[in-house]
Formats: sequence, structure tokens, C-alpha cells
Amino acid sequence: MKKMILTVGLLTATLTPLFGGEGKKTVIIEAESSEKVEFTVAQQTDSTLDVHVSGVHDEMASISLVNTRGTALYYEFITQPNSDFSILLNEVPKGTYFVKLHTNGEIRMKTILVN
Repeated sequence: MKKMILTVGLLTATLTPLFGGEGKKTVIIEAESSEKVEFTVAQQTDSTLDVHVSGVHDEMASISLVNTRGTALYYEFITQPNSDFSILLNEVPKGTYFVKLHTNGEIRMKTILVN
């Protein structure tokens, strides 16, 4: 019983800073870039997520915000090699989401937490 209480206490202490308390609404977990295609995600305000993509030369490239079940909440084709996108988070419920870049036959994803 003591082990269970200690485990729950440690788990609660670990998760509280991530999911509760004060701070920004969105936490970016991953960062990624390569030599050819650059893909960055930044939080502009509590309700806006800014995505910058550069070096994309695929006419079918797209950017999307996807929940953990695979449902796209935002989707847009990338029409310029260097593009900026603003994703509104006003109507997005709390949870884990993925900003997905689909280009040049590959998929890149960055994980965000909306608190």
C-alpha cells in the first residue's frame, strides 16, 4: 500500500507542472530541422500557434494539426517554398496534438500539448 501511495504521489508531482498551474497554454515537445526542409513551430499567443516551413518544393505538400486519433483539425496545402501558417487554438480542447508536415514523400511531426 505504501508503494502505491508513493508511486501515485511521484506521478502526481511529475505531471502537475505539465498539465496544471500557471504558464503557457501550449508546450512544444519536439524540434526538428534538416538540411533541405526546415520546419519550426512557435507559440505566438495563448490562442495562436505559428508554423514556419522553408525549402519545400513539392506541389502536394501540406501542413496540418492532428489529434491523437488522427483527425485533422487544421489542414492547408503549402503553395510557396517558404511559408508561414497561423493555427488558431481557441476551439481546440486540452490534449496532445501533432503538427504534421507532409512533403517530398515523407511525413514529419511535432508534438504539442494544449493546456
